[in-house]
Amino acid sequence: MGRVSCMANILLIKNRKREYTDHFLAVSPPLGVLYLAAYARDKRPGKDVFTIVDERVYAKTSREWEAYLKDLRPDVIGFSSMSIEQDQVDYLLPVFKRALPQAKIVIGGPLASSSGAGLLDEANIDFVVKGEGEIPFTGLLEALDGNEDYPLDRIAGLAFRDDSGSIIDNPPSKNRADLDALPYPAYDLINLQDYVGRDRMTPVRTSQLYAPLFTSRGCPYHCIYCHDIFSGKFRAMSAMRVVDEIEHMINAYGVHEFEVYDDIFNLDKQRVKDISAEIKKRGLETCFTFPNGVRGDILDRETLEALKDMGTVHMAFAIETASPRIQKVLRKNINLKKIRENISIAADLKIFTWGFLMMGLPQESRRELWKTIWFAASSKLHGAYFFPVVPFEGTELAQKYEEAIESDGEKRLWDYFSPEGALGAVGPRELAIMHSLAFFLFFFNPWRVYLIYTSGVAPFRRLVSLALGLVRYIAVDKVFYTLKTKARKVFKFRITPRTA
Repeated sequence: MGRVSCMANILLIKNRKREYTDHFLAVSPPLGVLYLAAYARDKRPGKDVFTIVDERVYAKTSREWEAYLKDLRPDVIGFSSMSIEQDQVDYLLPVFKRALPQAKIVIGGPLASSSGAGLLDEANIDFVVKGEGEIPFTGLLEALDGNEDYPLDRIAGLAFRDDSGSIIDNPPSKNRADLDALPYPAYDLINLQDYVGRDRMTPVRTSQLYAPLFTSRGCPYHCIYCHDIFSGKFRAMSAMRVVDEIEHMINAYGVHEFEVYDDIFNLDKQRVKDISAEIKKRGLETCFTFPNGVRGDILDRETLEALKDMGTVHMAFAIETASPRIQKVLRKNINLKKIRENISIAADLKIFTWGFLMMGLPQESRRELWKTIWFAASSKLHGAYFFPVVPFEGTELAQKYEEAIESDGEKRLWDYFSPEGALGAVGPRELAIMHSLAFFLFFFNPWRVYLIYTSGVAPFRRLVSLALGLVRYIAVDKVFYTLKTKARKVFKFRITPRTA
């Protein structure tokens, strides 16, 4: 393996999906690569120069990428990629190797964790970092510097080809980063203003500067559709460390609004209360949204009130299905009665509630599909997303339904909002119709309009804009996406993303 220079020039890229439905391109600061850069700078002071490019903000054509790379001349190029972004990674790899054949290309993120060493079948990839990236990526930089204390075959979670061409696939390490000791994300490498006013994970976006928070890793539940990047062991920052970071963001960047990305922020109820109390003690003005980070059925009124006291204005509830039988199939095992009760409490506290529900689940009957739609429509949820089930590679769901991953011998280009396949009793065409009906029945309901209008969480014109966006999605985007998918299969073409 070649060595990088003593002062390594490192380019970290947050990829985008190559084909997407414009209205639902969620863009938020790329926390994963911000942590990577911060950790490496902390452990290798003065050895690296980092540049971060977020493709979702600054899209480039292949010619623009070639010119950019030849000007920057990075020694190491790291891609942080979701599984749904693999089509863009595949598109960029030959472009990058053609422009800088000597640069080392590293793949990380959920794509690397799910596909693993199999990604090395692509000749343009040099290294794959699986699982949590801070420790193995920093170890890789040391190895490329020639540090003999970091032999490549002993860096846990790293996959690569040795000099003979054989694949070396190191198992993940049980030695994970101490979350309290992590440096703050390297926000100096991006412009937070780039993310203001864009569609993001929180559907009730504001025009305020905001930053993501990731205060815990791991989840003790074992849902069959979920990636296992952080392992099943729950690890959390202390309440003091969380509030220290919040205060740092307020003082250093003027950020008062935070979007929480934990898998299960509320697993430790006392920690939630301690964070809320410490924010109040320090007199910090904060606003929080939880587009992902809570398990809804283990909440209670006291915890919800603590969340409200710290400034929570939005919370997502991942219900997935209203069928107890399918809950067991998924191993989600949500207490449906309890989550409905907590949705009502949150709504009464003026927290804007949003539901996540899945359609086309394994063994799911037509009756169970309608039951899920009715659960959402009859609840106090202010909004909801109905997602066609996506069996991502590397998940137990994909392993059980392997045939669903491929179509005509090729991997499906899955989309969170447009069904291409179905694992239950309802076929893809009927599922697509029911998917549109679910949105229509949920949102075009006078009672729902009243709930949204009286929520007092977001400007009403923003909510109207969101509703019109959903109408466009149902009436135009889905039709266009379906036609585009069929055309792609017939003519074997792909649409190049527009530049920003």
